[in-house]
Amino acid sequence: MKKTLICSSLALTALLSACGGGGGETPQPGNQPPTDNQPPANTVIQATAITGTVSGLPTGTHRALLVNDGDGLDVANEGTVTGGQLTMNLSRVPSDALFPITGGCPFSGQASAYPNIAVYNAVYVASKSIDGLALVQEQVVTGGTLKGTLVARLYSDRAATINGTLDCQGSPVYLKFTLNQGWNALEWLESGQSLTLSNLGTGATSTLKTSPFPKGVAVSTRSAALEFSSNDTASTEARLYQEGGYTGTVSLSTDLPGLTIEPGSVELSAATLSSAAVKQQGLVRALGLSQQRVDTTLTFRYSGTDNYSGPVRILVKDAGGKIVGGGQIGVNITRPGVSLGSSYSTFEVTSGGTGTLSLYSNAVGGFSGPVTYSLENLPAGLTAPPVTRDMTSGYDSVTLPVSAASSAQPGTYTVTVRAKTNVGSSTLKLKLTVKAPTVTLVDSYGSVTLYQGGTGNLQVKLITPDTFNGSTTVTVKDLPAGVSATPRTVNVQPGATTTVNIPLTASADAAPGTYTVNVSSPDLNSTASTQRQVQVSPARAALPGAVSLSAAAPEGIWISAGSTYDTATQGMVTRVQRISPNGAVLADVTLTGSFSRLVSAGNDVIALGGSPVTAVRITQDGKQTVLAALPSNTSTEGAANALDAQGRLWLSSITWGVGAAQTQVFAWDPVTGAVSFRQPEATSSSASTLRLSPDGRSVLVFPYSSYGTPLKKIDTATGQSSTLDAVTNATASSVAFASDGTLWIGSYGSLSRLNADGSVTTFQNGPSVGTLYGFDQKVPGILWASTGGAVLRIDVSTMQTRIIPVSSSVTGYVAAQGGLLLVSSEYNSSGSTQYYISLLK
Repeated sequence: MKKTLICSSLALTALLSACGGGGGETPQPGNQPPTDNQPPANTVIQATAITGTVSGLPTGTHRALLVNDGDGLDVANEGTVTGGQLTMNLSRVPSDALFPITGGCPFSGQASAYPNIAVYNAVYVASKSIDGLALVQEQVVTGGTLKGTLVARLYSDRAATINGTLDCQGSPVYLKFTLNQGWNALEWLESGQSLTLSNLGTGATSTLKTSPFPKGVAVSTRSAALEFSSNDTASTEARLYQEGGYTGTVSLSTDLPGLTIEPGSVELSAATLSSAAVKQQGLVRALGLSQQRVDTTLTFRYSGTDNYSGPVRILVKDAGGKIVGGGQIGVNITRPGVSLGSSYSTFEVTSGGTGTLSLYSNAVGGFSGPVTYSLENLPAGLTAPPVTRDMTSGYDSVTLPVSAASSAQPGTYTVTVRAKTNVGSSTLKLKLTVKAPTVTLVDSYGSVTLYQGGTGNLQVKLITPDTFNGSTTVTVKDLPAGVSATPRTVNVQPGATTTVNIPLTASADAAPGTYTVNVSSPDLNSTASTQRQVQVSPARAALPGAVSLSAAAPEGIWISAGSTYDTATQGMVTRVQRISPNGAVLADVTLTGSFSRLVSAGNDVIALGGSPVTAVRITQDGKQTVLAALPSNTSTEGAANALDAQGRLWLSSITWGVGAAQTQVFAWDPVTGAVSFRQPEATSSSASTLRLSPDGRSVLVFPYSSYGTPLKKIDTATGQSSTLDAVTNATASSVAFASDGTLWIGSYGSLSRLNADGSVTTFQNGPSVGTLYGFDQKVPGILWASTGGAVLRIDVSTMQTRIIPVSSSVTGYVAAQGGLLLVSSEYNSSGSTQYYISLLK
């Protein structure tokens, strides 16, 4: 299917040229034909006739021809325009060759037949000598998809019903019609790159829109370029075309100083009436016309002294000096002297500074001698002293200094470079850009970390690469929601680096994340890198000391810095504190002795340590109770993280035998001291690591044995154990139990799930995880984990992950009130480590 945009022009040739046909420069609008103010009447659309009122045309009888965007012209069904009325009867096969309806475009859809067609969507109105007068388009008023769409005439060699799409190089053409054999009237609807052709409704009406062509004169020359060396004149054959029926006396000139045309004027009368369209010989013959044109010889005379090479406009003016058309021709002037060139079409200078313009020149006609190079047409505030050099080798490279006062206005100007010799001169036009003084950023990278409800400073270093000297205001833009920046005004001086701290504030509800922002200043150099990083982290509270031991609490966490030597008692002591989510100390207890493990015990905490192993229960209000003794050889290293559903603590012990050590797992009742469910593990000198499920009904055993040993799951009520063959100590770096008991596995970066049938699903599109903290206690399906310097909030149903940047993570516990209680650490300015607590939601 042929489809291009409708074009309007001065005449049919200009129409064809704009749409890919013949050439000719478009003249400037001249005198317009008279128009009437009568609105065109609506007419019922007919498949085999086009009638209606046209406006804005000269009086008389004119010819009317069907056209299609410059691709088609039908002379078999010629109509007339008389007295402003268009009459065109469509009774013959079009003169254009018919083409397949697919036009070579792939078709998808349904078709009862694939006819050969010709399509037209406009009427070309011309004088009897085929001078273009107007383009007429038939527009839908009623009965179409939209008011104002075009009516197209389609000739088909057979009847067909088609509903489908043509893919014409990415531009779809939608066909939705039933065609009769012969002429058909369709709606032509263009939208962007697509075209729809469809049937009109019964009784659809239209009106005619007339677009008159402007009058003017087009000039076409036989020679591509005129050559001037030692000669003063050069001639070429030329043709003048009277577009739109233009008549009168016109003058001929050029836009190159010193280049004139003889004859300087031409009389164009009705007797010489012609059109550029006659260059299309096939069209002339098809219309039954004899060739018409005004042929003449134009002589160009050059009286200037400058050498030049490039295009020149031929100007056609009416008696009042108004341009009514023209053409173009190339001119090469190479008289003895020099020719100028530059490697750049533009050069720059900064207000208040200096710059240089690099040129090169070549001798022409064997010239040698002094050459003075200068700049002309400089804007106010710019100076460029001339430079004189001897041309001795036939080539020279020249640098012109340019100075700009501080008052010079920034902008882009056209200037003339002149090379003057004793026999003439050569010129070159260049673009000169005057730039405002600027500042630039020294450091390409920079970042700041903000905590919800806190402030921070983004440090920026500025210098000036040119003449800037004064104050500039620096701020940060493209900030995330909840983060604001306070602009800072600083003085920047040449030769110095200025450091400015831009204050940033994060609101209490600013969303944690890492964001790219841009440093901004009205004086910033456009080539400077402005991107910086702003990290928003969750709000945090400072903890009273270090955290080497910790355990979950119903509200907050239990922490301890570990054991220290007490000089007063000359023994070891261990301080244990209960901390709220906002960092408040809720309980503060000092235990006598060394303790190496804290275990959650409902509202309380149990501290384990010493040799033999001792256990102390600490209530939430800080009261201490020494518990029953633990069995000998008990290891606290891998003890479970909490008491099971029966209130027992699962531990392991190491018994040394002859040549080997035996590890056992057992349950210990902290009230009675009873031990139950002793189960031997693999031979090892290190204790197994135990992990309790949140409901206390299962304990998972990580054997400290050969690499690749399967994990074991123990029912805490019965002591029955089962081996998880698909999960080994080589494939599970950390685990988390969901509320339904499903086991999730972190395996050195990947995330997996143990299924009920014993198989393991690894999520290839899942996040890279390090430690699994556990599932949220209030929002089902949310798994908390960490990786690198971030905490991950993972929706395991979709694997959508929110990355929450934090400082170095120490440990974390899912909070009873929902979210994650995170302990993090950070080196402070004094070189020590400060610990913090945050509640992440």
